[in-house]
Amino acid sequence: MTLREYTLTDVRLTNGLTYWYKIEDVAFDGAMTMIPVMPPSQEPAKVQALPTEFGLSQNAPNPFNPVTEIRYPFPEASVVVLTVYNTVGREVHVLVDGFVQAGSSETCGKPL
Repeated sequence: MTLREYTLTDVRLTNGLTYWYKIEDVAFDGAMTMIPVMPPSQEPAKVQALPTEFGLSQNAPNPFNPVTEIRYPFPEASVVVLTVYNTVGREVHVLVDGFVQAGSSETCGKPL
């Protein structure tokens, strides 16, 4: 028996809904076999749809706390550079500089 690994990217998802998938194997002779994907007793995972546009959310809780979070959604994998500048336009700190997968990402900033 040959083990195979399959992946599925469903781009038609809605946030907050639960999705179930099934896999059927169809042999050359037409025989069909249902392949178990998830044990019936296990709860399905909630999936989140990919963002539809690029964005940068407001930092939270606020920049005066010891740590602040910044979320940034990306509809496709991209190279991201997220830089903090001071009030006179000088670069203070680079929070993110690299390749980010599609979806919602976040980074934490600390006061300097």
